[in-house]
Amino acid sequence: MAFRPTIMGTHGMVATEHYLSAFIGATMLAAGAPAACDALLTALEHFGTMSLAEVLEPALALARAGFPVHPGLRGPSDYLPFSIWHNQDKFRAQWPSSAQLYMPQGRLPEVGEVWRNPDLAQTFTLLLEAERTAAAQGRTGLLEGYDLRALGHNSPAYIHTVTEASKLAFADREAYYGDPDFVHVPLPELLSDTYTTARRQLIDPDRAALDLRPGEPYSGAALRPGQGPLVGREWQRGTVHVAVVDSARNLVAATPSGAWLAGSPVVEGLGFPLTTRIQVFYLDPQHPNALAPRKRPRTTLTPSLVRRDGKPFMAFGTMGLDQQDQWTLQFFLNVVDFGMSLQEAIEAPKFSSRHFPSSVYPHTANPGLLRLEGRIPYDVQRALQAKGHEIAIQPDWIEGYVVGVQVDTERGVVYGGADPRGELATLLPAYAIGW
Repeated sequence: MAFRPTIMGTHGMVATEHYLSAFIGATMLAAGAPAACDALLTALEHFGTMSLAEVLEPALALARAGFPVHPGLRGPSDYLPFSIWHNQDKFRAQWPSSAQLYMPQGRLPEVGEVWRNPDLAQTFTLLLEAERTAAAQGRTGLLEGYDLRALGHNSPAYIHTVTEASKLAFADREAYYGDPDFVHVPLPELLSDTYTTARRQLIDPDRAALDLRPGEPYSGAALRPGQGPLVGREWQRGTVHVAVVDSARNLVAATPSGAWLAGSPVVEGLGFPLTTRIQVFYLDPQHPNALAPRKRPRTTLTPSLVRRDGKPFMAFGTMGLDQQDQWTLQFFLNVVDFGMSLQEAIEAPKFSSRHFPSSVYPHTANPGLLRLEGRIPYDVQRALQAKGHEIAIQPDWIEGYVVGVQVDTERGVVYGGADPRGELATLLPAYAIGW
């Protein structure tokens, strides 16, 4: 198989993917207090080398002067139902602020027509005025017991082992993960060698588990008695990921998500909709991720940073809701255990399990379901089926949208890789840029 060459540079590297999405049923009722802006400003304050004015200049120019409408924004699309075209009736009937922004003069913009967002430009300007005023004033523990390289990359034994370990990890997520300000999350116990060793014994090398099996980390027991039935739904494509390394070898991995044009109405006067991540909460008061005032929802976003021998090594991530951890785990193992280059690790055939409850409402699950890209050989598919997995064959290039950057400290070179799946699956493409 021919892989695309990995992008290389010596000064800096950025890898990013662009996707548009909306979750069915998302409305203003699922909108929470936005925190991304504060997080980005905090990172800039502590680690940045540029002023906010310098950082915002390109975005401010695009908002003020506009950019040509592309087909994915205007629609219709044969694949993704969240363009302006798909939502025009809802905008007109229910969300007048969105209609005013996305449908100037009450009509659909044409492809190539320059579209502007003056309210967002004004919001950016207010942030810059605030900066001037302020200046004036002053998962892999379960796999540690396996020789994954000896199993063979994407062999039946390898895919089975990684999938079964993922099922156990996601079962514990379901049982224990929530806002630590509201519920106790036993992270030291979940990550202890004693507990992971006990949990590892549940992996049957010849048989796929069809139950969701959280453990009991407090006592170190492999299984927690009395867990209730679990229910997820098909994930939707959305979210973006950006991985960056600069000349000082600072690494940044960021996975912004939500605030899609079809998810909630535009905030009048500000020029953007709110994210709708409250839909990740549960309404069961006994669940660790139960809805409560001032509580933060559990997140599926997993931007990742890796150091090797204490030095910066990789930053990576992907979109994909509950598949994020699964795809990035496989990418990580491809690099670390199988010695693949960055781009080769991204493009290698991947798989994902839908055994556990989806993070978004209505949280249904598909016990035993394992999705394999069609490039995984037929004999591997059959061997996994024989172990009890319910196999769903996916298109050849659909499982994962990973982008990443890597540092070679000895040679002084940085690498960037971007997944071709976004373009091949008719989503917007990912990019890697070096300079």
